[in-house]
Amino acid sequence: MGDPGVSLTFDAILVEARQRTNGLDDFGDGPFLEPLQLLLDSLESAFIANHPKGKDGIHRYEPAEFGVDPAAVRRAFGPYMERFGLAPEPD
Repeated sequence: MGDPGVSLTFDAILVEARQRTNGLDDFGDGPFLEPLQLLLDSLESAFIANHPKGKDGIHRYEPAEFGVDPAAVRRAFGPYMERFGLAPEPD
């Protein structure tokens, strides 16, 4: 369905259209472009409804599988987490 390299955001579609038309940039005014935004909003809503969190299972990884020491990561990122009020994930 279409070019998988095209992002389905309003701005990205207009950028892609400009590129594919050698710089044409007059794609109409608000009333002309509004249906495009409505279409994109509908597509996003449908995608979210059809892809609920956990639909395809849950990914579970253990840091040890990748040679990562959670305590070392917490120490390294401690100042960052403190600055932005982030709590470490439970073990």
